[in-house]
Amino acid sequence: MEKAKIACCMTTVGYSGAPKMMAWIASQMAKNGCNVDLVTYYHNKDIQPIYETVKRFNFNIKHRSSNTIGKIIETLLAYKRLCAYVKKEKPDIIIMFSNLVSFLYLLLRINRKTPVIISERGDPDKGGVIYRILRKSYYFANIIVFQTEEAKEKFPNKIQNKSVVIPNPVIQAYRKRVEYSKRDNTIAFAARFNIEQKRQDIMVEAFEIVHKKHPTIKLNFFGDGPDIKKIMDMVEEKNLSRHVKFFGFVSPIEKYIRNSAVFVLTSDYEGIPNALIDAMALGMPVVSTNCSPGGAKLLIDNYKNGILVPRSDSKKVAEAINFLLENPQEADKMGTKAQDIINRFSPESIYSLWLKVINSILKNVKGKNDD
Repeated sequence: MEKAKIACCMTTVGYSGAPKMMAWIASQMAKNGCNVDLVTYYHNKDIQPIYETVKRFNFNIKHRSSNTIGKIIETLLAYKRLCAYVKKEKPDIIIMFSNLVSFLYLLLRINRKTPVIISERGDPDKGGVIYRILRKSYYFANIIVFQTEEAKEKFPNKIQNKSVVIPNPVIQAYRKRVEYSKRDNTIAFAARFNIEQKRQDIMVEAFEIVHKKHPTIKLNFFGDGPDIKKIMDMVEEKNLSRHVKFFGFVSPIEKYIRNSAVFVLTSDYEGIPNALIDAMALGMPVVSTNCSPGGAKLLIDNYKNGILVPRSDSKKVAEAINFLLENPQEADKMGTKAQDIINRFSPESIYSLWLKVINSILKNVKGKNDD
């Protein structure tokens, strides 16, 4: 495999889950002797750590226009530059995460000789009609990687038959956990402020209920995004401003959340939530909605290593938080058990799955057989 040239293509290397995973995959391959290019389309600062031998290509396209025409122009420009990159650099394999540029490349690429692995990173039902139509481009990929079986099952058999399921790894193995008796009287919530997906409004409604029973509890929001002002206004309208704090984007996140009494995720849909993985790896008691298409359910064994609640139900979220606050011994047991995911989703085991996929393609690429 070390002789192969692999291009990992992504929108940016920002702080959300998909860029984190792409940077990790590229770095793991490079550490194992592979010749890796990490290609990004849009102008943004690299947030994720990238191994030193990974070669960076950044098209530096300014993004993202608020109007449809602007987005189309950006996508077409990124596609054009991606095609030029492939023609010049001649990678043996291209790994892409699902986005508009990837869909367009799969549909329109002239050179079908270069194998493409595409990975679905979210809920295939989301993104509107256009995204659902464009996902039909998966027919033209060599292999499709899904994060959960539920996501895979949303596609026709022809796509499922050339698909594999690879979950996200626990990148940081936080062996030392904070005992529940030593935790702060705070609730931690870490996510981009995108209400449609992350549902911070549900968190605020749940916190209002929790706060009535536990008036000294505090809620800490970590992250930024387009809807942060809406949530700030909601907090103010409910007279909770003295009890809710907005930290913005922070790094490393574990430094800020590890001492909290509870970590909460209220998303309607996710791939496999990296924030939830990080919290469980820290040994935190966690509450999560059963977000589509099954990522949280993959991680949480209900009331054993965390609590899983229905989506869009602030009362159930509040009940779960109250249970943890009022049953510290149970909360401590769940936090201890949560750390089992460190071994269950170890970087070594997850990388071996990616390696198997890559090698299955390389053996069919002339001159690139892997021993």
